[in-house]
Amino acid sequence: MKKFKLFMVIAILIQLFSIIVLWFLSYDNIYREAYTVNSIFILVTGLLMVKYIIKIKKKVIAEKSIASTLLNLSLDGIYIENEQGEILNCNQSGHEIFGYTKDEMLKLSIRDLVSKEFAEKIPQIIPDDMATGDLYLERVNMKKNGELFPTEINSKYIYINGKKRLIAFVRDITVRKQMENDLREMTIRDELTKAYNRRYIMKKLKDEFFFSQINKSTFSIAMLDIDNFKRVNDDFGHIFGDEVLIKFSNTIKKNLRKTDYLGRIGGEEFIIIFCNTFLVESYDILFRIKEKISSISWEKNDFSVTFSAGLFEVSHKNIDEHSSEKTIKLIDDLMYKAKKCGKNCIITPTSENL
Repeated sequence: MKKFKLFMVIAILIQLFSIIVLWFLSYDNIYREAYTVNSIFILVTGLLMVKYIIKIKKKVIAEKSIASTLLNLSLDGIYIENEQGEILNCNQSGHEIFGYTKDEMLKLSIRDLVSKEFAEKIPQIIPDDMATGDLYLERVNMKKNGELFPTEINSKYIYINGKKRLIAFVRDITVRKQMENDLREMTIRDELTKAYNRRYIMKKLKDEFFFSQINKSTFSIAMLDIDNFKRVNDDFGHIFGDEVLIKFSNTIKKNLRKTDYLGRIGGEEFIIIFCNTFLVESYDILFRIKEKISSISWEKNDFSVTFSAGLFEVSHKNIDEHSSEKTIKLIDDLMYKAKKCGKNCIITPTSENL
């Protein structure tokens, strides 16, 4: 384009110079032929210039069409924003992601695309220290219908015609976040019962020991074992045995608080961590669970499920005396004493001699 502009200026200057000179000299017939030649030159030059302009214009239109097509093929939303965060332009995905038309989107700012609480934290003017460099962040945005969804944002502040502008790429990562969550759940959950697996529940137990010591708090731990479970598998088969484990786990989870943790440590053995809970309160919760388990209805006639459990309280006062490994061994002993006491009961350190 610079070469074209230079060519135009030179051509126009030559033509103007020629016209002025010939205007002064055209009184003599000698210069009439020269004047005619110059006029033809001017005409041809003009035609060539028009042809070149049309060619350039077609090329620019074609390039704009290609650029527009490429932008609209992108699944990411692409935006141009000003210093106030107002949206100046966007591609097709840019407004479809949020459920707006393009005309509606161009009347909005970035504050209209997030929750009210988060919008208040966005500065009115882009700070100078944010005006350079690439930015990446994950943020929860809000659609036209009020639905919140996670996004990944890549952006860069640039200057266009001397004005500060933000070029932003926004990607809906709802599916990715769900997959990440599913993968995480797979690594911490028991495949059959969906209770936490042994590795995770043991990690949580160590965490509780640490938090108890730091916060000077108390928590309780219970170990449960389904009574006569081997006979269930032998008499009714492993498929029914799996059904028993699933219903057993689900019933416990429904009757625990949101702050409690249930984990399967192997076979028919489970652990419950009662966070910030003294022995008396955790015993009441566990006793209610025992009653719920006993009342489950089964397809098999005259069939019921019970469990034996050991229950222990860990306080910051005696935490130095009990590591997580020692505590598990202690609760395991309490549970087996419950088995010896006739099963279907809960044994604590104060009741173990009953």
